[in-house]
Amino acid sequence: MQTSREVFIKHYLKQYDDPYQKPPIWMVVELLSIGICHDGTSTLRHQKDRQRIADFFDIDESLLVTAIHHFSVVRNICAHHGRLWNRELVIPLKIPKRIPALSTARFSKDWSAYRIHNSMVMLAYLLKNIHPKNDWVRSGKNLLG
Repeated sequence: MQTSREVFIKHYLKQYDDPYQKPPIWMVVELLSIGICHDGTSTLRHQKDRQRIADFFDIDESLLVTAIHHFSVVRNICAHHGRLWNRELVIPLKIPKRIPALSTARFSKDWSAYRIHNSMVMLAYLLKNIHPKNDWVRSGKNLLG
């Protein structure tokens, strides 16, 4: 945290110079990478603890862990300016057996399970849980034409 260039961290460190003052969890989470989030969830000892996190998204804990791993790979491809479209992803996204708010018909169950389509469907679902009024799907459709 001491070396962060984020404005909110600089402000926090300036405001609270007490070494025993811990930053709020939202600050800590903002600084975590997707890989660290995957490590943190996948290594939780008890399945019920992973399920508590997954319950927020109304999904199974095993889907949560594989989705975070999958998205860390997708993020790294994007960060390194790699080709994502029509690329066969090394870590396929696990197709959910049942998500009440999402028809599994939107997921492709053939060879394209290794392609970006399922990633986009799952990301749309997760974003809807985090921010119901987001317009990511509409923006994506406009971008793709």
